[in-house]
Amino acid sequence: MKQVHVFAIMNNRDNTEGRGPLYPDAYFDKKEDAEKICHSPGYYKKHGVMGTDSCEVSPVNMVIWESVEEYTENHEYQKKWQTAMDKLTEQEKRILGLVNERGEYVQAMDKLTEEDKKVLGLK
Repeated sequence: MKQVHVFAIMNNRDNTEGRGPLYPDAYFDKKEDAEKICHSPGYYKKHGVMGTDSCEVSPVNMVIWESVEEYTENHEYQKKWQTAMDKLTEQEKRILGLVNERGEYVQAMDKLTEEDKKVLGLK
């Protein structure tokens, strides 16, 4: 498994009123590149919602599996991980460095000690 952190240009399925779901249109390695395209008139006039002058850029964490076996093993691990996270309060998650100030999960599993993982039921 490898994780790739990219930035997606998100477009609305409803270009007339902007009431549709957002979908990723393109992925970029650098946020600046995604924003440059997103805010360029050539892009948003063709792909954006009518009357707007930009689109949305969102960070995306893509997980790429190397085999079915690896995915299946990790799926069970993820269920255990989510069960452990559900037991923690938002304050405890922030103290452990698992979420940022907006409550979004961050890549902090490598910060946990083996003892932390046992206590959380991850081992």
